[in-house]
Amino acid sequence: MKVTENGILFEDLARLNGFYLELRLQGILKFAEPVEDNTGNILIKEDVYVKESFFEKLKEMSGSYRAHFLVPLTDELITKISEFLVRKLGDLTKAGPGHFLTRLLDLPHHRPDAYMRSAFRNKSIALSAYRIYRDNDDFFTHLCELGLLNMAIVMQKYLKVRGIHKNAFLSGFLSDLPLAGQSTWKEPSTDIDQVRSRARKAAEMADRLRVAPEVSASIAEFPQGFPIPDFPRNNIPDGEAGTFSAEHLENLTSSPVEEEQLAEQPMNEQAREILTESLRIAHFILETKKRIEDSDFFAEEMVYRVSYNAGKGVFHDDLIQPIVRKFQEFELEARKMRRLAEIENKCIHPPSAWAYPKPRAAQILCQNHVQSCPKMVRGWDIHVISPQQAFGWLGTDLAAGEYSKCELEELLQKDPILNASDDKKSRRPGSSNGAKSAENPDNQETTPPPSEPEA
Repeated sequence: MKVTENGILFEDLARLNGFYLELRLQGILKFAEPVEDNTGNILIKEDVYVKESFFEKLKEMSGSYRAHFLVPLTDELITKISEFLVRKLGDLTKAGPGHFLTRLLDLPHHRPDAYMRSAFRNKSIALSAYRIYRDNDDFFTHLCELGLLNMAIVMQKYLKVRGIHKNAFLSGFLSDLPLAGQSTWKEPSTDIDQVRSRARKAAEMADRLRVAPEVSASIAEFPQGFPIPDFPRNNIPDGEAGTFSAEHLENLTSSPVEEEQLAEQPMNEQAREILTESLRIAHFILETKKRIEDSDFFAEEMVYRVSYNAGKGVFHDDLIQPIVRKFQEFELEARKMRRLAEIENKCIHPPSAWAYPKPRAAQILCQNHVQSCPKMVRGWDIHVISPQQAFGWLGTDLAAGEYSKCELEELLQKDPILNASDDKKSRRPGSSNGAKSAENPDNQETTPPPSEPEA
């Protein structure tokens, strides 16, 4: 399947037949050029609707005709492609009531299908998305999950911003576009410079696909405040390119009228800020998903970690709090994790204060050994036996060793949120961490309105 200036070119009968059946093109599919046999006889004329019998006939004539089928890009065909893509996306939103994304999308006053149809009304995006689907179904699913997740995050807030939900989907869907043809999207990101470089390339590709300026701006800017854990580098060359490249985009040029309309489209600064922040959260969630081994508890773990990082100031509270409220069964524990982060942020020499051990912190230690700090408690050192991973995987890990206590520990015992009891039984965040301390060797517990329609 090749997208040309004149249409979609198929050079394989089986792929054309699959295209015909998958998109339900009965009474719609026709060719821009006649199909001929090896002697020059016309098998079917141009601009004539193709019937199923045509495929049966060509199967019987295998080897006696030229496999060259040019399908014109009619409005009817683009509509069918868009409908197919929306159906595929719909399958991802029905993963069961406990699924994280499914629950975020379950809002009675929103119409996710309408937002997605609006997104795929763009001919260039619809064709690009379909080609990605045909080339690599798994990568297409990854892009869809990013788009749906970003849209779901924005849906939690009542925002009177025209087209915000459609553009949220597009920001997510297009943000990993340069990874097409690779397998690196399956692994956790470990190099922030590569993430930023990829985001710049994705923003350039989004511009060529003629999206709203705030969409491409949010893609380019989201990594600026997106710290990556200090994991070993993937050693992927920065210039590595996938098969979905400029060659494909060059064939999706806009008309002079479309170019003129694009140039006149102003930047919506409010939408830009919202989309940049939501995209930062969406990428963090999918990065976290790659690191959580027990998928049955993904929603619970995710709620705790986004809440903790919001308390650290990594994410904006306006978008995090609605997510936490959506998962009420985990809300108290999420509030506790957030409170730990807020107490750590009271550190005089940040980011030295470390609540330990998480999630049931009984003390606060000084990670950076700041001897001159007036809050240091001397003579009560804490022995950390095994390394501790930064909670939520953002920030520096805690190495094994001896650490001094911090006076901020007093806030742990006095805080009403941290000492509130929860009768509901749920797995505690970070339970697989396996961390132990000399004081607690077994790591045991110590105590919206409806949105406006999209354009």
